[in-house]
Amino acid sequence: MISLVDTGSILDDRGEPIGHGLKVLKELPELFEGDIEILAGKAYIAKLQGKGRALPCSRYPGTKNENFKMICNYFASLILAKGDVLVYTYTLEALLWGIALFKGKRKIVAVTYENWNSYIRNHLSDKPFRRFLVRKGLNNLDGCIVTNYTYKPKVPYIRLPDYFITDQILKYRKEIEKNGCICLGEIRGSKDIEGFVRVMRKTDIPVLIAGKFQSRETYTRIRGLQTENIKIENKNLPYDIYMEYLSEYKYVVLPYDMKCYDGRTSGVLLEGIFLGAVPIAPKRLLEQNKIRGLGYNTLSDIPELIRSYEEGDITIANKLEGYQMERCKKRLQRFMNQLNAGIVFDDLQWSYGKSDTASTALRK
Repeated sequence: MISLVDTGSILDDRGEPIGHGLKVLKELPELFEGDIEILAGKAYIAKLQGKGRALPCSRYPGTKNENFKMICNYFASLILAKGDVLVYTYTLEALLWGIALFKGKRKIVAVTYENWNSYIRNHLSDKPFRRFLVRKGLNNLDGCIVTNYTYKPKVPYIRLPDYFITDQILKYRKEIEKNGCICLGEIRGSKDIEGFVRVMRKTDIPVLIAGKFQSRETYTRIRGLQTENIKIENKNLPYDIYMEYLSEYKYVVLPYDMKCYDGRTSGVLLEGIFLGAVPIAPKRLLEQNKIRGLGYNTLSDIPELIRSYEEGDITIANKLEGYQMERCKKRLQRFMNQLNAGIVFDDLQWSYGKSDTASTALRK
């Protein structure tokens, strides 16, 4: 049996699941063979219609006890999980602390969206004890499912996208004339929403910003900059509304601060291209994710990039074969079989429409 565990179940101020953790728990079981159990926060299990068991803690954004709750959930999962392999679906620093402190005898696999080498360099260079725990936790893993192109763990790993093309997503795809820019998701410090608004208020391009602002001060400041072409919805969106919005706009904008997003993937980015939206994002983010779009060096580049695309000076085409669920399922099953047998390829890649590649070196 495989136990899928979300120790970081995160809730909004109404106690509803937010982020893409719930989506991962709905999709990931389809990629594995055999018996599966799910362990997550109580609100997540309720959304899964009771298909799983509840861990004791759930997190709220920005609270001081977030790390403590994740560690509690990790140790609770070691007691409650029945699987021979524990797959942790949301790897944050506090989870790695727990794995560093105690692992047990069962195999542990972590799904990671982070480039941990960049994370350690950018956030832990002056924090030696935390740096030690993170490195030890990473080295204690038996395997990794890596969802970005830039991170190469020291343990056996496979690269897979963190979002897949499913019938559930494709039902939102609309073959209609589209216009305007949309910026979706929780509005936090890692997104330069103010800089984006300051640029777009000087244009007549329709803009929708939809997501819960973590900071009331930021929301008030952005509202003060709002012009007629910019609409703001300060709320967490239900999944169906989120996908409907994403399907109705021509451009999906990701005004990320690359100090926070260096080496990371983005669910909004992938969902956008699945629905035919043109991504507008930092050039480095697009390059790291090997996605074609309108890459900017500064936010002020955006209006000119849109103009060039509209006039046909820029063409964009993304190959999506690597995101097909059935293909990912076969590759993950092969990886897990090799991991359980103690023999794993050093590097299993996923790519856009190209054949899977793997080095010939084996580990035992």
